[in-house]
Amino acid sequence: MEQARRFWLAAWLVLPGLLLAHGDLHEQIENVTAQIRNYPQNAGLHLKRAELHRNHEDWPAAAADYDRAEKLGPALPGVHLGRGKMLLAMARFDEAQAELDKFLAAQPENVDALVTRGRIKARRAQPVAAAADFARAIELSPQPEPEFYLEGAQALASAGTGHTADALRILDEGIAKLGNVPVLCLYAIELEVQRKQFDAALAKRTEAATRLQQVQKALADFQASPAATTPPTPEVVFEDNFEELKSCVTSKRAEVIKILDAEATKWSTEQSLASTNRLISSNKINNTI
Repeated sequence: MEQARRFWLAAWLVLPGLLLAHGDLHEQIENVTAQIRNYPQNAGLHLKRAELHRNHEDWPAAAADYDRAEKLGPALPGVHLGRGKMLLAMARFDEAQAELDKFLAAQPENVDALVTRGRIKARRAQPVAAAADFARAIELSPQPEPEFYLEGAQALASAGTGHTADALRILDEGIAKLGNVPVLCLYAIELEVQRKQFDAALAKRTEAATRLQQVQKALADFQASPAATTPPTPEVVFEDNFEELKSCVTSKRAEVIKILDAEATKWSTEQSLASTNRLISSNKINNTI
């Protein structure tokens, strides 16, 4: 289920980018390099190329450009943010947090930086501090991204059972704000099952099923209209790839996940909901925990 959530989250984040015309990274790097030849002392250009190298995962080239940008423009704050993201990707977490701390000292309300530092703290086994950064990012965002809620909840849940209720509260806030985003619903269901709150798990699953029915109708309307130009929503990616998601389900709490997930392949049908209700009522799930 963890990998399923990651697949859905990736679809949510990546799909909009796929619908836009982006130049090839190599081409963009070449273009910026040509500009640097004309303006070799421009710190902003070196920072821009560093970001492109980071996105290309060329760490040595990115590091060299970050260093050059910092030397040319010591007050350029984006260097610390970009270098911190690079160090996070390289799993050099202590150094990454030092960079983000410097950046946030200058720009304490930068949402991107708060989320990045939250991820770093989560990897450094500082779950409560990580959740605080995600919470602050949510507070500052007019339209928070689903992963802000998800990663904040995951951080709190990893801090122990005493924080599970707070993790669920974050997910519920995300669902109230963004709607029944499947990645949030799936994790909320998992946490409810962990604490043996099967009625709550079923209620959340029913709400998510209703949302998926709405998505299926939207997709059907889109497919039925030859003139439609609006692409399917990210939720459609989730629905279309459900079988692939199923193959990614981990063995963690294998019996519980097997029961819930086997039904989830049909969770938009009345039969599925009735079947899950019977499972919970007959305590089959309870017996597997």
